[in-house]
Amino acid sequence: MAKRLEQHVNAHHLHDNIQSAYRSCHSTEMALLRVHHNITIALDNKCTAVLVLLDLYAAFDVIDHGIISERLEHSYGICNDALNWIQSYFSNRTKCVAVGSCTPTDKHLKFGVPQGSVLGPRKYCLYSKPIGEICRRHNLLYHC
Repeated sequence: MAKRLEQHVNAHHLHDNIQSAYRSCHSTEMALLRVHHNITIALDNKCTAVLVLLDLYAAFDVIDHGIISERLEHSYGICNDALNWIQSYFSNRTKCVAVGSCTPTDKHLKFGVPQGSVLGPRKYCLYSKPIGEICRRHNLLYHC
């Protein structure tokens, strides 16, 4: 499924152009060179350069199931059986924590995707794409 999703996103040019994470041929080194280049150009042009780094703690845990479903359908054109299959990947999940002899109760999860899978990081990139759209709207240089 990860390959088919990636093929769909690539075929329809749905990636953020400046996204390096979890994409082939887009290394960390290339991302760092681009950021360095943008800062150098700004300073050469006597402009102010501000570097803001966003590191979301437990980023995969904050993905809202309703938002990602809507985004996959409306922004990425994924629908019908494909959307239902992807939704089954992160819906109807529960968690429980047992401490000592205490019998835990399952809690329904409304947020997050399973970690340790191939789809989790890709879904996070699709989920967070609007951050780049906001940056572009305000003429900010950014890199994901």
